[in-house]
Amino acid sequence: MKYSADKNLFFVQVPKCAGLSIYRGLDPIADFPWAAFARDNGLSEAEMRARVTPFGYPHDRLGEIHQAHIPLPILARDFPRCFALLARSTSFAVLRDPRSRFVSALRQHLREFDGIGALSITDDMLRAAAIRVRDWLAHREVFADLRYIHFTRQSDYVMLDGRQVVDRLFAIEDLPRLEAWLHDSYGAPRFLAAPTNQSRQPKRWFRHAQPVVRALSRNVLPQPQRAALRPLWLRSGLYETASQGYDRLAFDAETEAFIAERYAQDARLHAAARRHPLSSAA
Repeated sequence: MKYSADKNLFFVQVPKCAGLSIYRGLDPIADFPWAAFARDNGLSEAEMRARVTPFGYPHDRLGEIHQAHIPLPILARDFPRCFALLARSTSFAVLRDPRSRFVSALRQHLREFDGIGALSITDDMLRAAAIRVRDWLAHREVFADLRYIHFTRQSDYVMLDGRQVVDRLFAIEDLPRLEAWLHDSYGAPRFLAAPTNQSRQPKRWFRHAQPVVRALSRNVLPQPQRAALRPLWLRSGLYETASQGYDRLAFDAETEAFIAERYAQDARLHAAARRHPLSSAA
């Protein structure tokens, strides 16, 4: 989340929905609501800043959570001062196709918690992780657990007690429209030209050969040369943006049904945001 008292603007950061690019783009006009957040945690602002890391922090009651990703029911209950800032501001969030988001979350889960490099993630790893995550989610509704935060429902960040409370919802496909709205209405700088956090993966036909090629490069090239060549290598025709392969990844029938059912409301909200990106909440 990010807040501007001067602009009366509140960004609700839904995990895996281009949040980092937007968060950084808002830097000149907004900041994390440190003062309210610290009071909600019963700490001074200095103590709060010392406790929080880019990877989250230990909350006294909720355990390990991420300060940027707190679903509204938990925000309203455990962080009432932050929720009050949202309630009296113009708020907005970005939404994404839920199945694509689920695959992206799986990739991040494997990188962050299983220590698997992005280029080493295989479809079989993703399928196995999907079953583990599915089984964990099956017994939980609204939660903030750090290890699974990227699998929270998007609707839990924009709705409370069955009512949409976030004013404006943008689909991730409409980021240029969001950028223009922030620039024209609030004076935020253009942010889409900045590099985005997009994972890369070998194209399907290259995946079996990639480990051999990597092993050869380690034996032939010194580490500094490998590091210098890596960006060029990743931009070559042998690799693609990871999201390009999300639709081709097939899960088992139970997992596909679970995704469709659990994130059904997310799909409806995303579709509505694509049709009416600048409409206000009812």
